Amino acid sequence: MVQQCNPGSAAYLHLLQSATTFQRFFLGFEAQKNGFIEGCRPFIGIDSYHLKGLYGGVLLSAVALDANSGHFPLAFCICEGETLESWSWF
Repeated sequence: MVQQCNPGSAAYLHLLQSATTFQRFFLGFEAQKNGFIEGCRPFIGIDSYHLKGLYGGVLLSAVALDANSGHFPLAFCICEGETLESWSWF
């Protein structure tokens, strides 16, 4: 649905092979990519945030700096943990 409503955007859902259990989700909008190209400094920072709660997991994010040194979100991923495999997938 994201790709139909926002052409050029990327949305990926990865399920475990043994069952239809959620493992990872990635989302990056075309407008965010264009905004980075048009008005941000050539810097991309990546970070992770551990999610507390019933399901846990990790939120991986990529951000840039805009002209006012503010954070400009580029993409994010919700995954099972902070592992080499999940960072590579992101």
